[in-house]
Amino acid sequence: MVDMLESFYKTAKPAAETHEWDAEDKAFKTQHFEQVKEQAAVYAELKEDLLKEIEFQKSTRTTAETTIYDLMCNNPTIHEEIEDEIERREWFKDIGLNAK
Repeated sequence: MVDMLESFYKTAKPAAETHEWDAEDKAFKTQHFEQVKEQAAVYAELKEDLLKEIEFQKSTRTTAETTIYDLMCNNPTIHEEIEDEIERREWFKDIGLNAK
């Protein structure tokens, strides 16, 4: 019995199974893969920008030694907004009181 199985094993040449990828599915997957590569490039750029922003935030962290001048230099848009509010005499604008 073993000899018979061994001879069958040695002489057996089954046909190879072949599978064909559906052309529509292949096109969809290829398009999706290209889209993912583009997104990865965008996220890589965002990561670089975020790392720079984190370093800036760490270097300009507010402490007990931080001066008003430091705050003005680090936040120019806020400084401009405050100066504009002072010029327009909007003293209570941000605290919820309506000055009339």
